[in-house]
Amino acid sequence: MPEAIRRQVNERLRDGEPGGALVRWLNSLPEVQALMRAEFGGKPVRDQNVSEWRQGGYAVWREQQAALEMAGPLAEELNKLAETNGRLFTDAMAVWLTARYAVTARALEKAGSRADAVADWRRLRVMIRDIVMLRRGDHFAGRLKLDRERTDFEQLKAGDKALESCLEEAKEFPEVLEHFRAAFELLEKRRARVSQDT
Repeated sequence: MPEAIRRQVNERLRDGEPGGALVRWLNSLPEVQALMRAEFGGKPVRDQNVSEWRQGGYAVWREQQAALEMAGPLAEELNKLAETNGRLFTDAMAVWLTARYAVTARALEKAGSRADAVADWRRLRVMIRDIVMLRRGDHFAGRLKLDRERTDFEQLKAGDKALESCLEEAKEFPEVLEHFRAAFELLEKRRARVSQDT
């Protein structure tokens, strides 16, 4: 069935439309009639079909809607993520997984030991372990970058001190002093490049 019709069916079910009215509406749609002719020998949609959809596709849609409500509009978050420097994709994934985790935990609580809820729970736990590993990698890379920047800064400071000392000593030798000034200018350019990169 086309996505737009599935969405309308889900919204009508959410709004409490009775199954019989939904069946009549579906059977009146030309797209549904064409689908039923092509796939099901022209048999109309029945109450049983709506009941099965309510237990399957509609239940999944409700869980997805609940996750989106809890996590905020995920699509907007991912668009912002693409525009924002320094924000990691794993941050958005962690928000989404946290919301899904809460929804699945609530469904599991309501369903008891229903097999599909238990399977969802297990899948989420595996996904969360994966995200934890990815985030650890992100954090390690961040610490490594900070360490590199700190080392670069310390090296620049040490180079500054050495050059200043040499310049002081070279005042007695004007021909050497010019070489040290040129080296000092190169160091300043390097420092400017490092600060632009960070």
